[in-house]
Amino acid sequence: MALAEALLFVAGEPVSLATAAEVIGVSPAAAETILQELARRHAENAAVGTEVRMTSGGWQLCTKAVYGERLKATYAPPLTLSNAALETLAIVAYRAPVTRAEIEQLRGVGSERSIATLLERDMIMECGRAALPGRPILYDVTPLFRRKTGWDNIVSDGETDRERTENEGTTAKAD
Repeated sequence: MALAEALLFVAGEPVSLATAAEVIGVSPAAAETILQELARRHAENAAVGTEVRMTSGGWQLCTKAVYGERLKATYAPPLTLSNAALETLAIVAYRAPVTRAEIEQLRGVGSERSIATLLERDMIMECGRAALPGRPILYDVTPLFRRKTGWDNIVSDGETDRERTENEGTTAKAD
């Protein structure tokens, strides 16, 4: 259990169950049991300032919410974005995967600079190319964006929002 905690501390980002199992030297099922027990112990111990969370990216050691607010001002300065960048980010988060042309159509103005800013700040990422003429780049939000906004569990199993909506539509038509 101590090795699992050290792994989460050193990683600084979510660790997949497979990676945890490999590093700890146990089966994935045993690693999950260890991580769940570690999470329980952290949650029950008021003297510990961290918690172990399962996110869409794996297991992560995080600051407990009660302490996070007090530390955020000093150690995590707020991300400041222009209104244009915020509009672009909202479109990418809601419509992902989305092309620049789709973003610009929804916004009604050019979005090249907003996209560049969001890429630079690791809020969005290129996630492939659309099967359209010219093969335009597709954009999605990053794991960092999902962690910072608490959206870790919105999309499960790597399925995008659009795929989930399309799949739900297909399921509804089949019924």
